Amino acid sequence: MLNSSVRCGKEDVINHYWVGGYRDYATSFDAYGNSLNGGGMITPFGYGGAYKDSESGLMYLNARYYDAGTGRFTQEDIPHGDNCDHNLYAYCGNDPVNRTDPSGHCYGQPSEWHYGVDEYKLVTKNELAKYKTAVDYNVREGRVVDFDKNGNPSLYMMEIVKCSKAAEHKKAYESTFLNGYINKQNKDTVVYLNGQYKKMQDIRMAFGNVFDNGCGIIAAYNVLHSYSSKITFSSVFNSFNNPLAFTLGVGVAGIDPVYLTGYMSMHFWLTLPAGPDTYLWGIQAELSGAVIVLVRWEGSLRMHYFAGISTGNGGVGGSFKFYNTGLKDEKGDFIDGRTMSIWDLLDVMKNGHEDTRAQPIMLIGVAGKKGWW
Repeated sequence: MLNSSVRCGKEDVINHYWVGGYRDYATSFDAYGNSLNGGGMITPFGYGGAYKDSESGLMYLNARYYDAGTGRFTQEDIPHGDNCDHNLYAYCGNDPVNRTDPSGHCYGQPSEWHYGVDEYKLVTKNELAKYKTAVDYNVREGRVVDFDKNGNPSLYMMEIVKCSKAAEHKKAYESTFLNGYINKQNKDTVVYLNGQYKKMQDIRMAFGNVFDNGCGIIAAYNVLHSYSSKITFSSVFNSFNNPLAFTLGVGVAGIDPVYLTGYMSMHFWLTLPAGPDTYLWGIQAELSGAVIVLVRWEGSLRMHYFAGISTGNGGVGGSFKFYNTGLKDEKGDFIDGRTMSIWDLLDVMKNGHEDTRAQPIMLIGVAGKKGWW
């Protein structure tokens, strides 16, 4: 059996088809998802292509369960954008005629990036892959609605957002990197997270967001990525996105150095932490294939992590290229991507541009990859 869903402003109409090709019947819904013709559904995928639980009668909208009878969600929303309503249980801001909410988070109009859906489309697995690689579409993973004779998924209900911003986000994503490593941490910096291009300021964490509080995650990703191209930002982010990974200070929150050290020790045979007494930093650096540096900005309580990747050339204090440092030399130029020793780095921290001087807090050196990640 196949299903198609057509958004019709005030109504959704679900057309049901048998595999043989003829139409069985159509089910119509009002703007809130209540059935208008009273017909029994022969598929669990109904209003807006959403899955409806047969026992509770609730619809699953990817993040929360929705009760069409009351027009409300059963759980509070976690704000994910500018359109988030003050009523965290409301569906589409109580205006489902003009708004959509397929994600279960903040509502949107059909043309908006990430939120609204322009079209529900029935596609095969190969067609789904083609849409997902197109830069001018934001495609959400389709729900399986039919299977082949071997029981494998063969047809998907796909949600499509036709939006030129997708191409803009992809272009912004490509500019995030230097030599393959994340080298920006701005509000509008775009990363690819859990199947979508997202701005760092919009990626919520247990505390804050990636723009304000995610430098430790970026540093960990850069180090792991230097050892394996299989590492994704999503996998590293998801490992740190829990309250235990954070430490709280006066008005600031960031990745706990102890948690970060433990995370690196799970991936490397040799994990070498060193404190603010920098006489050990040179030895640690010379033994390491990559390092993570923690600094405190001069005159501030805020701290910052960044990664250094060994060039393999050795020498006194090692030879590294550092990324996402936030540090400038005396001329005011960022040092990211330059080859320098750990001693060169410490000199820039102390004597570089007055706006970016910093105090050394910690260095974590790693070497010897564990396993097959």
